[in-house]
Amino acid sequence: MRELAKFIDYSLLGKNISYAMVTKHCDEAIQHGFKTVCVHPRWVREARKYLHGTVVSVCTVIDFPFGSSTFEARLYEAKDAVYNGAQELDIVASLTGDIERTKSDIASVVRAIRRTSIYTCIKVILETGMLENSQITTLCHWCGELGVDFVKTSTGFVSRGASVEDIIIMKEALSQYKTKIKASGGIKSLDTALDMIMVGAERIGTSIGPKLMQEAAARGITCL
Repeated sequence: MRELAKFIDYSLLGKNISYAMVTKHCDEAIQHGFKTVCVHPRWVREARKYLHGTVVSVCTVIDFPFGSSTFEARLYEAKDAVYNGAQELDIVASLTGDIERTKSDIASVVRAIRRTSIYTCIKVILETGMLENSQITTLCHWCGELGVDFVKTSTGFVSRGASVEDIIIMKEALSQYKTKIKASGGIKSLDTALDMIMVGAERIGTSIGPKLMQEAAARGITCL
């Protein structure tokens, strides 16, 4: 059995974020025992310092939300985030319409980061709402072969976020690998989060973590 809270990456990725908002977010993560807080790179150093000595890790996003930067810019952002204390990186895959080019982009960034820090948890965001099922399968296989820690469904910044069907496809594609699945994008209720977990998601990215925990407590759900 695993605590529900340990599935949650508690995200704060909107506009106009202040230090007060970051510390409040961290306090809520500490209170509930979430796996991580996920903040913009600007706030990694502050979040890591604030969370020092707690069970909550710091996650950040790279080339978020569109994956449109150059390789050099993406790599610098990732290295800088690790230097500032990020323990987990959610990296947006550059979707160019050319699946081979996307695979090459993912491989270049992942391999370069691994050379910098072998201990950093790497999650690749596929933006499944913009992909055909066969493309999801192909990219999941590629991420598995690269040894990526997690494949993540979505940024939450396109028209469609995660779906149960996405998770099922990803789970099957990753069955021979150690790579896990993070569901994110449009997860606004406990039932949606539970549906994702039941079919294979091992992390849930959401901005409403405390609300999910309150609903779970009211229903007597603490572990899965």
